[in-house]
Amino acid sequence: MAELDSQPLSDEERAELEELRAEKARREAQEKARREREELAALRAERAKAEEAAASAASERKPAPAPRPAAAKPAPAAPKPQRPCSCCGGA
Repeated sequence: MAELDSQPLSDEERAELEELRAEKARREAQEKARREREELAALRAERAKAEEAAASAASERKPAPAPRPAAAKPAPAAPKPQRPCSCCGGA
């Protein structure tokens, strides 16, 4: 076995090695792309859920009603003219 380890690869073996490496790289690239698509879908769903929750919260939070104007109070009546009292005769 040590004899095989010390010999360089033949052209045929080198070609097979390169082919297998390329095949492995393609599988890894496909797997990476699949994981990225899954992550993208999950992040889009998360964003949509957050936007939906924010929109729902915004619609539930109705603006506070404007303060009602105070009821119109009647103007104070003019003071009644004082009549002379009977004791001093209006002095």
